[in-house]
Amino acid sequence: MLGEAGATVYCTGRSVHGRPATPGRTETIEETAELVDVLVNDIWGGDALTEWGKPF
Repeated sequence: MLGEAGATVYCTGRSVHGRPATPGRTETIEETAELVDVLVNDIWGGDALTEWGKPF
């Protein structure tokens, strides 16, 4: 709906259909793009990549 209203909409993710990025996580960016209206970083799967105390 935001895109239809003229807004620029970004949808990002790591898993795509047929290529999961994280074992045991079946959701994909394609499924999210079909379902989402507004989604703000509700899942973080990168704990193993996090260096706490350092800025991004």
